[in-house]
Amino acid sequence: MNILVIQETDWLTRGPHIQHHIFERLSKNINFKIFVLDYDIDKIERSKSVFIKRKVYKNIKKTIRDSKIEVIRTSHLRIPFLRRISSIITNFFEILKIFRKNRPNIIVGYSISNGFIGLLISKLFSVPYVFHYIDFLHSLVPIKYAQNIARITARIIFKFADVVIVHTDLQSKYIIDEGANPKRIRFLPIGASLDNIGVDQEEINKIRENLSIKKNEFILFFMGYLYEFAGLIEIIDYYNQKVKNDHYKFKFHSLPFILLSIIYVSFLLYSSIFHMINLYSPIWILGAFSIIFISTLTSFLQLWNDKDCKNFIINIFNIFRRSSNSD
Repeated sequence: MNILVIQETDWLTRGPHIQHHIFERLSKNINFKIFVLDYDIDKIERSKSVFIKRKVYKNIKKTIRDSKIEVIRTSHLRIPFLRRISSIITNFFEILKIFRKNRPNIIVGYSISNGFIGLLISKLFSVPYVFHYIDFLHSLVPIKYAQNIARITARIIFKFADVVIVHTDLQSKYIIDEGANPKRIRFLPIGASLDNIGVDQEEINKIRENLSIKKNEFILFFMGYLYEFAGLIEIIDYYNQKVKNDHYKFKFHSLPFILLSIIYVSFLLYSSIFHMINLYSPIWILGAFSIIFISTLTSFLQLWNDKDCKNFIINIFNIFRRSSNSD
């Protein structure tokens, strides 16, 4: 069986996400051949010209050994506002090329733009199209006025996809409101692969010691981008008074509550989240963001120029200093 996976983000450097876990495992089966169309969303590809050539990456593995995923990154122009458009156009011809050489038995889409192209071609060749809806995709579009276009496009995909896979009841209700046929919705709970989990108690103890986490302390772990819809604002808003009123007995040295978060800091930080953290007194929340990865110096400088983000960073180091001196 040939499966074509379409996404508009970087398969090689982003994640691993659920699609990596699913299709890398399938690729080990000799009866499956997996092709992935991705996009250099982080502008990692470098070229002296404005033209980025097509590249093919074989046997890509991010979650398991011996994965046989083939990732195809089509050519595109390295010109602002034309990068994505040119990539969508070359994606169209690449999909046609794949159909000529290795006709897919099914197409699985994770995106709106090239996902819509995949939907059109699937209907043209009578191939089932599965829309694996893992996020509120239109809200990820960085240009505000384009979000409405993306939402309308997503509605078309919801309506005409043969199957729409979701992970939560909220997603299911949302896409039904957006026009999806309830009979075509499939619910897929997200789990964890125990194959990839190796418990090293000695290493765990070192991590706890380095982070000053006691064995009886409860940790709420968040990992991901600081999108406004990630739920962090709601968590902070809900727990703030309850923690301060000693309703919950969460302790971390002198801190009454800890929300431990590993954040990959890029250009997708929203100052409203930082504003809320500063507003609610960082003493009990900033332990939450005790590990920060600054991806580039440019990212750090961009954060530093934002007042709320700057205060956030300063408070982190103050928390570290108090915590290190508490013993």
